[in-house]
Amino acid sequence: MTLSSSHGRYFDIHPANPQLRAIVQIAEIVGAGGVIAYPKDSCYALGCQLGNRDGITRIRSIRHLDDRHHLTLVCQDFAQPGSHVDMGLGSTKSPTAAAEAHEPALALESGAR
Repeated sequence: MTLSSSHGRYFDIHPANPQLRAIVQIAEIVGAGGVIAYPKDSCYALGCQLGNRDGITRIRSIRHLDDRHHLTLVCQDFAQPGSHVDMGLGSTKSPTAAAEAHEPALALESGAR
């Protein structure tokens, strides 16, 4: 089900059988610079396309965050953020290798609320 208004659209996605058409529409919204709200385990999160500075500014404004507050990077797996994350201290380990070694090299959640 999709509901529209002048402020946004609501998509009701079936968890076991997601509707491809709705997923494509959401991907188009994100790709065009949109900001989305998506469910997590106990609340909703706001998201935008990686590198979308206007989207990041909107999220910071909606959540009343300053520039020092780190945002969450949502990834398909531990290998995906390799080209987007600075592991720091000259580390050459991949995020997957760091996770397997139980090293705190990559924080996907900021922890700050």
